[in-house]
Amino acid sequence: EYGHKLRMLSANVKDHISELTQLAQEKIYAAPTIVKLVEERIHEAPPHQKLPAFYVLDSICKIVRRDYLALFERNITRTFLETYRAVDADTKQRMERMLATWR
Repeated sequence: EYGHKLRMLSANVKDHISELTQLAQEKIYAAPTIVKLVEERIHEAPPHQKLPAFYVLDSICKIVRRDYLALFERNITRTFLETYRAVDADTKQRMERMLATWR
């Protein structure tokens, strides 16, 4: 279910990102699986669809926190850098703004 909803996210749609975040909160017991699905989506998505998946990661970490922070932290540097290299200049700027909110 979560993986399907995540794959349907192809643009920055706040309601869809919020729904995925809420679902992650409700399914905290499945945090390792959800983290894997989000990371896989970021890696496998075409460049123009990577940022929305990254916004899901960002939203889960900021809103749900709990187990997700530690799980996403394991691969965040690699995930961020690989994504950054794959996207256009506008998306890079958006990623930089998102990164600034993590500090």
